[in-house]
Amino acid sequence: MSLEQILAGAEEKAQAAAEALLATDAVALERSSTMLREAAAELALAVGQQGPQALDAAQAGRVRVLGERLAQVREQLARVVALADRQAAMVLPPADAPTYGAPGSTAPRIYRAAG
Repeated sequence: MSLEQILAGAEEKAQAAAEALLATDAVALERSSTMLREAAAELALAVGQQGPQALDAAQAGRVRVLGERLAQVREQLARVVALADRQAAMVLPPADAPTYGAPGSTAPRIYRAAG
């Protein structure tokens, strides 16, 4: 696959991930972010093998814009994850709160009958 095809694929996948974030489609976001990660790794590998001098000025500009786009998508994704964590914390009780006994105590309790 040529460097141009790899770059075009990475740009398409970055756009798909951004659209999935805006649409709040969790399944599409998971799928597109996985594909985006693979495309970014493939692009980095291709540029690493051929060297940065293999990029012409237009491709170098596209790689720079793609890097900025990836940073934006990553920041938006971090915000969505933080919001989801806060929403889950409001609905679900904390996992580390003990139901019975002192926090951190794993010893069994023995109760005596009154009387």
